[in-house]
Amino acid sequence: MIVAGDPAGVEVPAAPAAGDDARDPVQLVVLLDLALDNPLPIEHVLSMLPAAHVGRVVIRATECGGRPEPKGAPPDWDGCADAVTRMVERARDAIPPDGRPYRFYVAGRAALPIFVHLGAQLSRWSMQLTLLNQRADATWDIIDVDGTAGSEPYFDVRGLGGAPSDATGHVAVVVSSQPVATDDQILQFARSQGGARAGTIRALAGGRTLDAATGPRAAQQLVEVMSRVKEAYPHAAGIHLFVAGPATLAVLVGRAINPNVIPEARVANFAAGAYELALVVPRRTSRPGPLDSSPEREAARVMELSQLRAALADLQQTIDVDDVAPTLTAEQARRFVDHVRSLAVAERPDGDSFELSVHERKMSLGRGLLDALASQDPAVAARIAQLVLIHEAFHEQQNLESTNYFGIGRAAFALEEIDYAADAFSAEALIRWQARRDNAASVSTLATQVMRATLVGIEAFDRFEQGDRIERLAERRLRRYLMWHLQHVRAMTVDTLDDVHELLSARLVSELAPLVSYLDARYDKVVRRSLPTTELVVALDGVVARSQAGAGFDPTRLIEAIRTYDVETCMAMAKQVRDSHKHVLLRWCLP
Repeated sequence: MIVAGDPAGVEVPAAPAAGDDARDPVQLVVLLDLALDNPLPIEHVLSMLPAAHVGRVVIRATECGGRPEPKGAPPDWDGCADAVTRMVERARDAIPPDGRPYRFYVAGRAALPIFVHLGAQLSRWSMQLTLLNQRADATWDIIDVDGTAGSEPYFDVRGLGGAPSDATGHVAVVVSSQPVATDDQILQFARSQGGARAGTIRALAGGRTLDAATGPRAAQQLVEVMSRVKEAYPHAAGIHLFVAGPATLAVLVGRAINPNVIPEARVANFAAGAYELALVVPRRTSRPGPLDSSPEREAARVMELSQLRAALADLQQTIDVDDVAPTLTAEQARRFVDHVRSLAVAERPDGDSFELSVHERKMSLGRGLLDALASQDPAVAARIAQLVLIHEAFHEQQNLESTNYFGIGRAAFALEEIDYAADAFSAEALIRWQARRDNAASVSTLATQVMRATLVGIEAFDRFEQGDRIERLAERRLRRYLMWHLQHVRAMTVDTLDDVHELLSARLVSELAPLVSYLDARYDKVVRRSLPTTELVVALDGVVARSQAGAGFDPTRLIEAIRTYDVETCMAMAKQVRDSHKHVLLRWCLP
């Protein structure tokens, strides 16, 4: 029987009926139906499968959220990879639970990086794997990956001899059965990733066909090559992967990647004469794991919350209308202070999310927020909590409520404008409050500390969501980092509270443009990479300042620094921009 994949779940084939040969496997067919211009009919695939089976499950990528695109190359690589991951999970759920034999059959048409990702997903738990590929002349190659491997090498391997290298950065690994990436293309890709090339390893087929006879040996060799990368380059951060050949080759490459040996493989896709980043394997688009729910961690959260509640209570009890007067009218300032003072702070964490909720005059902190703040210096954590409180309370002044928040486009500017205004208001209010409370001798030091806390709060959210690297960097998120890194270094030059007001009252816009980006499934505009013409554009009070790539300022390095929370690199470039445009950005310093 054929059981088609169902979005609601996968039906596991029933136990074999009397008379069925129990040695016949359940056939789990995984079809990447993602090429819009040359789809591969499932009927053609099924006609190539053995007739003897006790069950057959067909799972298509389009049933799991994938969308067919020209040449199978999606604008949203991450979204497509997520669909493939769901497809593989559904296939895993279809493995017979009673120990009956099964075999995976992989076929379809899509861009090669998607097949690499599929191979990496299957390698974790599938050894019974058959790959099917239809050539341009309609000939079919059917490769049992776990079949008997011959002794004749399939690949000519170059670049793995000699003593281990001390080079860092990423190793370029080229696997090809046809014309290969040139040294210039490999170097250009490395530069686009903001890092150095540690070296190059090539596994070249030399015109040999990848078929039933050569496939098992090719699979074996690829595992050997990938395992030796670490031996040859023990200090490398990962690999830049270039694959050229049939889809079956790409699956074998992905299957050979062991994340314990290669922590990161940046998979390149060839388009418009150049290679660009498509995917990172293993995928790192969400936080590493669930929150710690142990009684010990929960008790620690309650203690941490107690400390933050004390800092929030101090702010609530002592905030004054003078702290917010420069931005609000007298009546608005009075209402805002009354609102802040009336909020009751929950004594225990509420939910697992990274948020602070303010509703019905009650405020609660999620476990995700508490965990993110736990790694910070207590003074920084207290400032972040105070900033978030003021920010959320200010939304009432902005008429931003749960009833009108959702549904606004994620790539639109309306919410970005509201959030920036709330961030700027929060920062100035906290600076004024603490300066008045502490009679601060150095307004610059205090302003710098608050700006840094603002950035740490932004970073903490992304670490919670994405881990140690921001793979899905939305353009709106990039702008927020750029603006607050620039505000951070501008704050280092202020002398008075009037300077602080000038710093924060004028709307600042800072962005890198042009960029190669795409709209994801949620209609967020996600950054893929910079271009040779990318520059930083800053607008302040209707005046523009532009910084082009040059000595000390590199847009590609800046994007990578933001993705990896490299504060020192971001600060150095922000200072260069600040000092190059003093007439626009440091007006309080001008004679």
